[in-house]
Amino acid sequence: MKKIRKFARKYADANRPVEYGTECDAAAKVHQEYHKTLKSYVDKVTKNFPQAILLDIHGQGSDKAVVYRGTQNRNTVNGFPEVQITGPNSLLGKLESSGIKLVPENKDSEEKESTKFTGGYIVQTFGAKNQPKIMAIQLEWGSNYRQTSTLDETADKLAKAIESHYFAYLAQQRLQAPHHFHLAR
Repeated sequence: MKKIRKFARKYADANRPVEYGTECDAAAKVHQEYHKTLKSYVDKVTKNFPQAILLDIHGQGSDKAVVYRGTQNRNTVNGFPEVQITGPNSLLGKLESSGIKLVPENKDSEEKESTKFTGGYIVQTFGAKNQPKIMAIQLEWGSNYRQTSTLDETADKLAKAIESHYFAYLAQQRLQAPHHFHLAR
């Protein structure tokens, strides 16, 4: 049975190293458990597939009308073909073509320091720089995409972008996966 932990980010920020993301032993324990679980999933995927995508999804209040993309200036997607990062069937390509405003724009290769959201600890730790099989992207969603009235549409656009990326770049790998590892469609 899987455990779901809810914790306030002010006590345990999983998107920072434990020494900067926690202020007490109890918070450090939650942080470490979260990263241990995430690492176990990354290990399972990298053992069974030639490549995968990891999305670290957050909300941001800097600009309600945009989604900030964070890849540590491409370090967390380094080694993947450009078409898988920005191509028309890529996750980012489909998000942009569905009307979601990405910053930086999909065609831009680097996140400028001024955007504030260049990718945090999770994508740094589990992305291509440290895990060559993992394309890791942080998405910081503005409030226009997270309102009750738009949330279903946002979720649908994200799901379609993930599906497009999967079928364009990852589906052929499914045939090579062990039978005990199932992917839902």
